[in-house]
Amino acid sequence: MKVMIIDDDGQIREGIRRAVPWQSLGFSFVECYANGEEALRAFPEVRPDLMICDIEMPKLSGLELGEAVQKYGTDVRIIYLTAFSDFEYARGAMRVGAEDYILKPVKIADLINSVQENVRKLEKLRQKDSRYYYALMQDLAEKIYVLGREGLEKELFSLIQQTTPAFSGDYIQTMLLEINSVDGFESDAFLELEKELKKINCVMLPYRMNQRIFLASSFNSALYNLNYRFQIQSELSDWNSVNSEIGYQLQAGISSAHPGKELKKGLLEAEEALTDSFYNGKAINVYEGKSRKKTVSQGSSQTTRQQLHDLQRLIREAITENDEKKLELRLEQLKNFSGGMHLSQERFLRELMRIYSKVTEQLGLAGDTDQVYETLAGCDTAGECIRIFREYVQRHVYEGHNSLTGPSDQTYSHTIEKAIHYIQEHYPEPLSISRVAEYVGKSDNHFSAIFKKEVGLSFTEYITRLRIEKACQMLRFSTKQVKDICSEVGIPDYLYFSKTFKKVMGCTPSDIRKTI
Repeated sequence: MKVMIIDDDGQIREGIRRAVPWQSLGFSFVECYANGEEALRAFPEVRPDLMICDIEMPKLSGLELGEAVQKYGTDVRIIYLTAFSDFEYARGAMRVGAEDYILKPVKIADLINSVQENVRKLEKLRQKDSRYYYALMQDLAEKIYVLGREGLEKELFSLIQQTTPAFSGDYIQTMLLEINSVDGFESDAFLELEKELKKINCVMLPYRMNQRIFLASSFNSALYNLNYRFQIQSELSDWNSVNSEIGYQLQAGISSAHPGKELKKGLLEAEEALTDSFYNGKAINVYEGKSRKKTVSQGSSQTTRQQLHDLQRLIREAITENDEKKLELRLEQLKNFSGGMHLSQERFLRELMRIYSKVTEQLGLAGDTDQVYETLAGCDTAGECIRIFREYVQRHVYEGHNSLTGPSDQTYSHTIEKAIHYIQEHYPEPLSISRVAEYVGKSDNHFSAIFKKEVGLSFTEYITRLRIEKACQMLRFSTKQVKDICSEVGIPDYLYFSKTFKKVMGCTPSDIRKTI
């Protein structure tokens, strides 16, 4: 909370500032002002929760100050100090919203008691009002962001400023956050995330099913925004690190600082940054000042379609020629081109599906377009889409794919060979990268880097595929139930096992049994 101390007597100002244990009472901002005029100039930016104010002051009296700040519509509470016990002073103080009236010389114990009582009343009032204001904010946000209503942005921003003291400036940053989980409890995850981001003065607003908008207070200052954005990114990265192990994956797009009344502009920038996450694989992306419309306008839509058509043709040629290196190169070109044009994830998937459909048709193969699309749609990044797409091509077109469970001609370093042997022996157990890294005598980060470099898969991708392939062997050569198999390979959560199995293999466990 914030408190302003206003008195023309410097000794009284400093005495109050030093004698009252402000921090233990919940105040993080304590500033002194020599007169009412000085305090009034600072009021709109500070937006204090409490003012301790002398009545008799030059330039602007305490009563005049109390009357002047009422136009800002805040719930600031005022404790007046005066050397006069005249009833007219007390009545005037009450008229402008004073909460207490203390005679000088001020007894610090009386002042502390008054501050404590005002804090208690203020918290009770805000708790009661917060439910109403929160519902109103949610309603306005839905009308603006989801329904596209016009003329409501200024009203919503004003309400946020009124209910959230940290939003004292005219600028904000918009964040579009997306959480994907294996259990479908994204709403619960957002509630937990909201608690964390409230600590750095962020407000959560509704959007789509697995997406929420967060607004962060900002100023028209490049240095401030850079520091604050770094703080936001750090909080989001920490949340991701903690929650990724339990099945939650967060992606975020962060806008530039923009006027608070331009909420839709902020969302467009955040959406573009979030789209970049799909292409570059980074969980958190910041808007770089390139407008999607501007980027597309550099070439006509007809040219864009022609370039996509040419890339599709080159990819189909690589597939039909069974040229793995060329296929990898052409798919990477498609990803880079689509990312540069800020094509949506859905558009990117459509391009891949056109290629798959034409190749299977050209070669007279049955294929399974619906299944392929459903699997690709569950991917978080374009890189993952390409990897799974290539696996489908290998399985359906080349009739075979490399196995992690069988012998391999690949030569690894002693460290990675030792790690793979350990994983092969202990994959049914809970295996973390820290456990394996400690076994081979490396730090987590170093081991993760060399494992990905040598094996071509991240530690998590490798152990997931290994477990799924082991499950395939059990499905083919045993009569065990699927729920028992998933526990034996180290994935005890049946729903997560089923989703992961389909993502890796492109079919369900029961489909594997049907092919026996």
